[in-house]
Amino acid sequence: MKKSFLVILVIILGQALIAQPTDAKVKADLKAKFPSATNIILRSNGTTGKEWENNEYISVYRRDVSIELPSTNKNYPKVKVMLYGGVRYNVNGTNHTFSKYNPGSEEIIGMPKPNKEELLKFLDDQVLEIFRLAERNEIIGLPSAFEINENTKYSWPSFDRLEFDTWVTYEKLINDIGDAKTIKEAIKIRMYRDENGSWNRIDKGTASIENNKIILSEKKYSAVERAKLKTFEMLLQSKLAEKKINAMQPIDLPAMKDNYEVMNFVHSQFLSADKAKIESMLYQLLASFYFSKTDKNVPTRDGQELIDKILKNTVSGDFIYKNQYCEKPEIKENGNGSIDYWNKDKTAYTRLELGTENNNWKLGGITIYIISTLEKAQKTEATACGNGNLTTVQRGEKNANQKITKNDWVLAYYDSDGYWYPSFYLGYANNYYDIQYFQGNAKSKVRKVIPFMPEVGDKAFVKLQNGQITEVIIKSIKGTDIVIDFNGTDTNYKLSGVMFR
Repeated sequence: MKKSFLVILVIILGQALIAQPTDAKVKADLKAKFPSATNIILRSNGTTGKEWENNEYISVYRRDVSIELPSTNKNYPKVKVMLYGGVRYNVNGTNHTFSKYNPGSEEIIGMPKPNKEELLKFLDDQVLEIFRLAERNEIIGLPSAFEINENTKYSWPSFDRLEFDTWVTYEKLINDIGDAKTIKEAIKIRMYRDENGSWNRIDKGTASIENNKIILSEKKYSAVERAKLKTFEMLLQSKLAEKKINAMQPIDLPAMKDNYEVMNFVHSQFLSADKAKIESMLYQLLASFYFSKTDKNVPTRDGQELIDKILKNTVSGDFIYKNQYCEKPEIKENGNGSIDYWNKDKTAYTRLELGTENNNWKLGGITIYIISTLEKAQKTEATACGNGNLTTVQRGEKNANQKITKNDWVLAYYDSDGYWYPSFYLGYANNYYDIQYFQGNAKSKVRKVIPFMPEVGDKAFVKLQNGQITEVIIKSIKGTDIVIDFNGTDTNYKLSGVMFR
């Protein structure tokens, strides 16, 4: 009899040790925390266990619950908000003290069914977010249109977020030897919208459907066939490029005869700081190797990097081209395949690399140097611009293809010192130009001449009695008589006594 009493006592004590708060207590505690709750559902029996907290083990009781709340959204007053989470109680013997509610997820119940066509259109617009680059490079051709079934379940975790599963079919290369499979896949879509109800963002996840991938067929492509395949990414880039070009502001390229005219046109577009104009010009003037071989409207990675860099330097950067270059820039250097011109204070320059394709001018390279250090940039931008005219030699080079007749004024290049001297053209024979120098009327033969017509403001050079060469500015011209600015003093001079570089 004594033994039976002990067994009963152990059982009673055991039951006391595992006692749990009643359903009524849990609901009352949650009602106190959520006074507006219209229904509280206890979703599990609850468990008691040891948890490490504040450097000691304590007994904690946890239980899964759902809480139904009325809507506070004036646009959807009749829906219900379901909170899915759990309660926690601290346990001390048989006492259970409510600790907190641990939130889990939320769901809006009773939302109106979304517009299927609107969802499908947004899915199509957000294909880049649904299929990442690696997937797009494996998919052959275009995937099918997205499918939303009539029995599709829509879940609203919040008023601005919708989740549902959609089906899509595509053919995919699964290895490098040409094996491919046609797959029908269910994917989970998470869509987000802004305050006015417009969808603005999308995430892709794994669908909750058990068999979310179905193999419809298999195929093997030969090496020859694979070389002709166009991936989803290739087709998508073509489509995006076409759309982009159609949206661009059209630019009519003028007839351009030489480096200077190409430079002037490109420079004028850069000065505009107009993204649409500059981008349109680049798509037309950049050399073909900056674009895909399969689609001339799709830039290569190098091409897109160059376009982005130019747009930053001319449109969107902290320091941009139009503030650091003059309307009429001064030429730094002009070669057969490139032309360089200075910024306002000659602390940087822009280089255009030029060539032709199918008798059309093309830019093989563009380098824009922008001063980006604040103090230096401010100094450059504050610099006043001059006339910006081409130098005497540069004008002559520009017009070098014009026909020169006997006794025309030319500049003759003197190899020994690298200067150009005013001369009369006499003739051409045996790869040499016959000229007569203005100074001293001496005759000579030179390898290179260019047409010559000085202008007010031109820089020239004079040689002093001590042999030193100094730079001067032509202030006025009357025949072969000129006035030069010599060390700040207007000085009468003769064209025969100056030279150019």
